[in-house]
Amino acid sequence: MLFRSRLGRTAQASIHDMFRLRRTASSHLHHTTFPPAFSTRTGLFDPTTYQHTRLTLAQARCLPGHVYHNQQWHAAEVEHLLRPSWVLVGRAEELPHPGSFMRLDLPGGDSSIIVKGKDQQIRAYANVCTHRGAQLTQQQSGRFAGGIVCPYHAWTFDPTSGKLRGVPKGSDMSGCFKQDDWPLREMRLQEYRGFLFLTASEKTAPLEDTLGNVHMALADWPFEDFVCVGRREYLVDCNWKFLMQNTSETYHTSFVHKDSLGPMPSEPIVKFLGSAPIGDWDAVHVPSDRSIVPMPGEEAPFPEISSTASTYFISLFPKLQLNVTRDCAWWMRVLPSGVSTTTVTLGFMFPRSTTMLPDFQQLLKPYICRWDLAVREDNEISHNQHMASLNSLHRPGPYHSLEFGVHRFDNMVLDAVLEGAATPARHSPVHPGAAGLRTGEASACSRAFLPKATGQQGVRMTSSCSSQPFSLPAGARDRKSVV
Repeated sequence: MLFRSRLGRTAQASIHDMFRLRRTASSHLHHTTFPPAFSTRTGLFDPTTYQHTRLTLAQARCLPGHVYHNQQWHAAEVEHLLRPSWVLVGRAEELPHPGSFMRLDLPGGDSSIIVKGKDQQIRAYANVCTHRGAQLTQQQSGRFAGGIVCPYHAWTFDPTSGKLRGVPKGSDMSGCFKQDDWPLREMRLQEYRGFLFLTASEKTAPLEDTLGNVHMALADWPFEDFVCVGRREYLVDCNWKFLMQNTSETYHTSFVHKDSLGPMPSEPIVKFLGSAPIGDWDAVHVPSDRSIVPMPGEEAPFPEISSTASTYFISLFPKLQLNVTRDCAWWMRVLPSGVSTTTVTLGFMFPRSTTMLPDFQQLLKPYICRWDLAVREDNEISHNQHMASLNSLHRPGPYHSLEFGVHRFDNMVLDAVLEGAATPARHSPVHPGAAGLRTGEASACSRAFLPKATGQQGVRMTSSCSSQPFSLPAGARDRKSVV
């Protein structure tokens, strides 16, 4: 049976009607008067509009509703936070052969191809032909049998070097055309313990700065020996921030998951390990004497990774959560395709030795169903929040002490957007250009022909948690669901 449910679209309303908030003279919380919702374009990026979110956790108030719906605010998030930051592409073992590739579309329109070369190195290229800007592939994954061939005019590029290898009727090109001047534009790609991270910005700090001291939470997991055994993908009609906020706290688990996962005691990782996170991450520790993936009353059938392995929910801001427990790990990537539409992707990982168990596929099924159920419940409440935040009577409420990760996430968003609005152009765009030239430069022959990168939403498939068994890395990548 296929799941084909989809969360309803937000009502089409004018921006004026959508954000017309009623002002009252008695808007007080703990004797704190909130400023009225912004009424001018300058007020949107005025730091005083968000001063109450900037307070300490015990005193702070959540973000105002307009940051989840305003197109100008969303554009600033894309420009100053989402596009420059590192995003998880997937795992290195998901590209087992030369020519194996994954495609990833990023917020802001950039599309990328991550491909393994004949030299066994993995590289990322802009998914745009340097001729007239067509997308080189619209497949989510696959394998290039030979070169990367543009579907428009069959310009062919080398997957290993990115060089332009062939041009049909090349003798008819302009006399100053040089084939070496038109390779694919390489994008920044870094690997961390088998995880592949990508950024479209040339000025973003190294991945190590983002990860900081996250190793203190991951020391017990031999990720170099893990493999991705499957993926799930969901299209959710809500602003991306609701989904990341939800993953950053366990306060909701006793209520949203009351009939499934049940209560989930937790504590800040700093309290458990005695060291505070450094970098763009935070985490909660979930005390447990076994894997937390099986539903209450179900058996945990897989071997434990180590006797010291604990359970952590790690938020790698701004758009990734990595969860680790005693027998496995899974990640959740959140990528907005618009102000009110978000793609959620899950990836499931186990030690390679565990996947070799003769009954692994059968034992895996309850885990997949648990992950699917939990994310659907989270998606539903996030959509609920999105719709409620349109209400003209909505006012930001206080944070609970268990929502420390949400408070930190909200302030990280404000840091990036307000700083970026005050000092624009913090990063350089990635556009295909001539080889050996800086962005924005070109030879006299090529200057008039530089195309702009484009992006296009891919086609999505649907599946249930019980339709077909999950295969190991090479065949598991197109497992998708639409909610």
